[in-house]
Amino acid sequence: MRPGIRCLSSLLDKTSRYHPSPITIAQLIDFGKKRDESLSYNFLHQELPIRISHMIKELDMLPDSLLQQQSVKSVKDMYLKTFEDLSHFDETGTRDEHTLCKFRRRLEEIK
Repeated sequence: MRPGIRCLSSLLDKTSRYHPSPITIAQLIDFGKKRDESLSYNFLHQELPIRISHMIKELDMLPDSLLQQQSVKSVKDMYLKTFEDLSHFDETGTRDEHTLCKFRRRLEEIK
């Protein structure tokens, strides 16, 4: 296993131990009304990797026959790529306009 993969796997294991924050529809609506990009960033840059790590772990629990299917591999690879990309934002520790813009662009690229 390559060092980068080992590190990503370790980060994935660590992140998946956290529980996603519960959020109601009313909170989402209120959040949207504020339209505060910095506030959204603070929540999403922590919450999305947690939720994505849980999705990856759920995929890993599928039967081997499904895990070998190309479609499942593709979905897992997309989740892993997104997890890796979003995890880099946590490393910077900055919340400047440039970081917010990069984060917003990355979210727009996620399919």
